[in-house]
Amino acid sequence: MQFRMRIARSRAGGSVDVLSELIEADSVAEAVEAAKRRSDVLLDGLPGVGILTDVLKGGLVWTRRWNMPSTTEYDLLRS
Repeated sequence: MQFRMRIARSRAGGSVDVLSELIEADSVAEAVEAAKRRSDVLLDGLPGVGILTDVLKGGLVWTRRWNMPSTTEYDLLRS
């Protein structure tokens, strides 16, 4: 099975890096574990978001939000 992992992480000066890579795994659980390990390395303590999707089905499998400012319901409705 193929999964796509995307990481968006903050850079100095307010810009954002977006990284994307494929993860080959025999199961969803195995892919999630691989994504967790890889996001630890890629984020390395920086604020960011990780997203794992199933390549064939296109569905969201896993997300991670790390050291990001909290949002309020009002902020989400306003955007």
